[in-house]
This record gives sequence, structure tokens and C-alpha cells, in this order.
Amino acid sequence: MAQRDRELLAQFLGELEEVFVLVFKGGGRFLPEYLIGDLQEAWEPILANYRTAQDALEASGERLDAQLAERGLTGPQLQLKYNAFHRARELFWRPASRGRPPRRLLARLLTWADIILESLGFLPGIDAIKEAKDVLQAGNEELRGR
Repeated sequence: MAQRDRELLAQFLGELEEVFVLVFKGGGRFLPEYLIGDLQEAWEPILANYRTAQDALEASGERLDAQLAERGLTGPQLQLKYNAFHRARELFWRPASRGRPPRRLLARLLTWADIILESLGFLPGIDAIKEAKDVLQAGNEELRGR
């Protein structure tokens, strides 16, 4: 079971990375123009943090499994969080494939992602990913008029 949980978390990170790519490519549809250049320059370090976190998940061991369990990132608790994130991602992705992803769906997706990222904060690279997610979220909210 522990291996399956780590694989699901790695899948979550991969799916979140795909969202980042779409948002970066979408530019002004999701973010204020003044953020786009800076985010493009920050992309490589952000991507490196994804790799660092995924590598940490691939390491097996009782300590990692215990840390995941303590944070509700195993079994049915993980499945609940992942399924909610995945559903929000699918809802966001459907309109995205037609070229018009709504900003409110991105906001919902990033909120669900935050639940898992908060729990994964003990892994190397996750804090930087979460901060990048926070930048996307704040920029998206700015465009939404919040």
C-alpha cells in the first residue's frame, strides 16, 4: 500500500506540473501581464523542485511511510484528497482543451492542490512549489477582481 500511495502522490505532482505549464502558456488569460516574464524566468527552478520532491517520494522507507501516514497521505485519506484535486483538474482541463479555461475553475483547482501540498511540506522542494502555486493563485485572484 505504501508504494501505491507514493506513486499517487508523484502522479499528483505531475498533474500539478501540467497545470503550471498550461497557466504559463496561457499567460494573460490567468495572470496579470507583469507576472508573466518573471514566472517564465522562474520556471526552471520551479521544475527542479518538482523533480526533487518526486525523487524524495521514490525513496522507500518506514520513516517516509510514517510521515505520510501522520499527515493523512495514505490509504482512503489520500484517495479522498487526490480524487477531489483530480476532479477539479478534470473540470479545469475540459474547457482548457477548447482554449477557454475559466479562472474560477483554476482557483478551485489550486485550492484543492493546496490541501495536499500543505501535508507534503516536509519533503524537499515542496515549499518552493507551494509558493509558486501561491503566486499563481494570487495572480489569478487579482484578475478575477478580488
